[in-house]
Amino acid sequence: MVDLAKVEFKGNILYSAFSEPTMYRHLEDVLKLSKHYCPESRIELVTNGDLLNLKKVKRYFDAGLTQMGVSLYDGPHQVPKFEKLRLEAGLTKEQFNLRIRWLPPEENFGITLSNRAGAQIMEEIGLKKLDTSLKRKCFYPFYQTLIDFDGAVLLCSHDWDKRLILGNVKEESILDIWTGDTIKEVRAKLAVGDRNQTPCNRCDAHGMLMGGEFVDKWKKYYDKQAISK
Repeated sequence: MVDLAKVEFKGNILYSAFSEPTMYRHLEDVLKLSKHYCPESRIELVTNGDLLNLKKVKRYFDAGLTQMGVSLYDGPHQVPKFEKLRLEAGLTKEQFNLRIRWLPPEENFGITLSNRAGAQIMEEIGLKKLDTSLKRKCFYPFYQTLIDFDGAVLLCSHDWDKRLILGNVKEESILDIWTGDTIKEVRAKLAVGDRNQTPCNRCDAHGMLMGGEFVDKWKKYYDKQAISK
């Protein structure tokens, strides 16, 4: 967080990924630190809601949380319970967003499906192993990254097998990792539709739904760095 404060980071900070964030006993403290060091950032959390209660919800928002997404997998019977919790907490639907995840397979269960860089192969619902890498641009590494529980920085949130570790925030600055040589090489390839590198060669994610505007910004950054050397 200190590194982000140095550059006056104003982007989104999301607590989510490979586990349930509300199981982390220091979550409230982490939210407070996020708000302290990045006061203009949008601080989000995604949960399955199993451990939520009114007291916890209020404490999370008091600590600095901007928005909570509650993923509902079991069915429409879950809605009244969480809608009641939202109203009791005095939150808007934008602040306390119910994410419908019980839709039938033909509607992709209500989510954007991908094979998670080859980690999830389920051909019965269309998640297939790729024989060759896709020739498609991908913008994920241009605008977001993922820091795992142990400090490891992954290329993107789709790399569920954690095949490419860019660095570790316990050992070096997130800013150095984010502007380092490894991710620079990956960005150069993805900018021209070359996914023939780990973990992108196994990934079927669309990759271009958002973030395209950052490709040119990174090019200008790298050009400027080259001139200054």
